[in-house]
Amino acid sequence: MNGARSLFVIGLFSLLSGCGSAGTAPANRSPEVFIGGGGACSGGPTSTLAANFNGTALPAGSALWLTSVFKLQGADAATITMNNSSVTVAGVSYTGPDSTVTLSPATQQATVSYTGSFFVNSSTSFSGNTFLDAVEVPLPSGLDGGIKNVSWSAQLYSSVPNVKVQWQWAAAAYTQFGDYSIAGIKPSDDPNVTVYANSDHAGTPENFKSFVIGGGTGGGGSNFTGSYSSTLGVLPSLCRTD
Repeated sequence: MNGARSLFVIGLFSLLSGCGSAGTAPANRSPEVFIGGGGACSGGPTSTLAANFNGTALPAGSALWLTSVFKLQGADAATITMNNSSVTVAGVSYTGPDSTVTLSPATQQATVSYTGSFFVNSSTSFSGNTFLDAVEVPLPSGLDGGIKNVSWSAQLYSSVPNVKVQWQWAAAAYTQFGDYSIAGIKPSDDPNVTVYANSDHAGTPENFKSFVIGGGTGGGGSNFTGSYSSTLGVLPSLCRTD
């Protein structure tokens, strides 16, 4: 595959039917998707990225904290939306919140809030990755180690055309966890632009770090997000209101 199509297949990938596909879009632009009556971006292709868990089994009552992060290429300012996140672990799917990330050169401090979905403010001038989305997976019966082909699927949209989102995900295990709103999520890798002046990765649940254990893609200790999957480069659909 060549041109725009190759941007979607750097990793495991599938397309949903709907407006705009990599197969029909011109090579120099994004597929265009219009906002429907629900007021949210919809109809774009689905991006899927898979990875394997390590061999550590997880005890009953623990939880997995899966976070995705990204870098933006092609623009200094944009709003990136991740919709319909679904994580599949051992054949069971878990739905995550939608997330809207506003990137602006005027942003001085990266922030993340949760009110049913995530709202992130950041800047392409900050170093490292920016938090994109998270999915909490409760494990009332625990989980075997060595689970293969754990996948994260979602739809990605941009407010501006001709940009590329480089995203990846990781999974850390915790003996205790709470709601998204109280996790204290670090919004950026950059230690100088968040209220958490540390070297933790974007997506770290700062309020629950003391409960991290090995499992998922992490080894516990100071690895609060787990080790990252491969990176998938996606040309997001253009989401417009006109």
